[in-house]
Parts: sequence; C-alpha cells; structure tokens
Amino acid sequence: LFSCKMSTGQENISPDLLTANNRIIYSCRMFVATIAGAAAGTLGLTGLQGLLYYVFTSAIVSLLFLLKMRFSIQSHFSSHSPIWTEGVFQGLLSFVLFWTYPCS
Repeated sequence: LFSCKMSTGQENISPDLLTANNRIIYSCRMFVATIAGAAAGTLGLTGLQGLLYYVFTSAIVSLLFLLKMRFSIQSHFSSHSPIWTEGVFQGLLSFVLFWTYPCS
C-alpha cells in the first residue's frame, strides 16, 4: 500500500494513490474470496457455515491490511471504511461462485 499523505506535512491526500490503494484491496479481496470459496466447497461447508467462513476470511484480509499499514489508516486512506468494505459484496459473489461450482 502507498502512503497518500504529502511529504510536506500538509493534510493533502493524493487521489491517485487513494485509487491505487483501493484497487490493491479490491484485487486481494477478490483473490482471497475465490480461494476461500474453493476451500469452503472442498471442506463441504454449507449454508450458514459457508457464509460465516466468508465473513471470517474477509475479516482476516482486513486485519492483515491493518497490520501491513501498521494501523495508520489516515496515512493511506481518507476514511476507515475502505479497509472493511472495499469489494466485500463483489467478493461474496466470487466466493459463492467458487463455493457452489461442482467439481465432479
């Protein structure tokens, strides 16, 4: 992830770097959602168990991003919400696709 704060100490945030950070979170979340969906299908998780598995993996991805940023969200994003919400519903669609796709 890129630091979006200007090095001059001003509170300006670079829109290009914000977009790049959102794109990184989105692509990582999509990748993890497809792998988690395939794993949930392989493990035989059905119904609420599979949904909770997706929520768990999505939360782990968010926590890993927080660790990567050393919990300094303000220097990478304009608000806290992209860490938790960026690509979650699109990831859910990818998760369900790979979760329910028949392997045989």
